[in-house]
Amino acid sequence: MRGLARIHWTWLAVVLSGCAADHSMRAVDSYNRQGIAALAQNDALAAQRHFEQALQRKPHDPNSLYNLATALHHQGRHEAAEQCYNECLALDSDHAAARHGRAVLLMTLGRDREVVDQTERWLARSPQSAAAHAEMGWLLRQRGNLPAAQAHLQRAVELDSRNVRALVELGHLYETYRFPDRARVLYRQALDIDPAQTEAHARLTALTRQG
Repeated sequence: MRGLARIHWTWLAVVLSGCAADHSMRAVDSYNRQGIAALAQNDALAAQRHFEQALQRKPHDPNSLYNLATALHHQGRHEAAEQCYNECLALDSDHAAARHGRAVLLMTLGRDREVVDQTERWLARSPQSAAAHAEMGWLLRQRGNLPAAQAHLQRAVELDSRNVRALVELGHLYETYRFPDRARVLYRQALDIDPAQTEAHARLTALTRQG
């Protein structure tokens, strides 16, 4: 399916809580950061070990579970990755990155109908969620329904002007509509919010080269 050949990850690190147990949280944060660094070097096995160490310190941490899922996904261990995505979402049903990662995984496995059902249920449960609208916009763009995708993505930006996924997806849409200047603006907005957003950086670089 168009747009699914390359997976663009959004890595999450645990934010230090500042609570009485912050020594333990610093350890969790450190393991996650090391795992993220390993993934940036395409060393998914090392990343997996670091994320597993984070989970030993805090077994039910959604961010660590998401990070582990992405490492397993990167290795092509689809069943194990799906299980970790599901465990993350059981703890935090609005974990947008885990929902997106699982959607990408299921769609690459040809399980599109499941993704549609899951995303529709999320949006029905959380109609004011910018993340849910952004995910639906991404899904509809993958399926070729561009007007409906645009409506959801614009709604996501109305709800949260800093939703990076919505900005990047709108950039893709404007490229498809042959409005590269508008796409550049959106990619730059996304990068102002998240300078590490690799998808926005790649698209902006490609548009710059095209002139």
